[in-house]
Amino acid sequence: MGGLDLGLDAERRVASTAPPNQDSLKEDLMHAPGSQQIDRTTFAAPDGTPAAPARGLTRRVFLKRFGVGAGAVVIVASGGITWRALDQGVFAPGTGPAYEPWHLDLSSGGPMSLVGAAILAANAHDSQPWAFRVTPDQIDLFAAPERSIGAMDPLDREMYLSLGCALENLVLAAKAHGYRTAIRLMPTAGDPTHVASVALAPGP
Repeated sequence: MGGLDLGLDAERRVASTAPPNQDSLKEDLMHAPGSQQIDRTTFAAPDGTPAAPARGLTRRVFLKRFGVGAGAVVIVASGGITWRALDQGVFAPGTGPAYEPWHLDLSSGGPMSLVGAAILAANAHDSQPWAFRVTPDQIDLFAAPERSIGAMDPLDREMYLSLGCALENLVLAAKAHGYRTAIRLMPTAGDPTHVASVALAPGP
């Protein structure tokens, strides 16, 4: 019996020293003097008046507050992009300002027909870095540095390659239109933008 009594006493001591579980702590706090009962959504003031439920910025609340405005901005922006694309002929291949040079009448002859052929030349990144001065018997080709591609072409190599393509187109068109050409490269000393001067004369 004495051994049994010792065993029971040991069990009681272990039980009294075991850590309290969560439910027992909650009960003790709820019945402590001066405490208020708190649930998940309602807070009680000291006088017992329930306070308003706490509301966080949930996904539903965020969409209600900001969803309509953001959607309107997206619609307006999309509409502007679509209008710009339509205006530039993106959805109508072969039309729009970018295609106008291809619709020039190059069969009419004259120096402007040669310029029309020149501006169809291949050029770096579609920069079209050229300008022309046209008279009845001469066409001068100039570089347009403001149309360079900047850091991508620090030595202007691609710009001058583009100008060479334009000059080649011009000379080929001149022959097709019954002109003889005399070309002078970099004709103006000290002016690196004056790329070429093309004298025109009737001939085979």
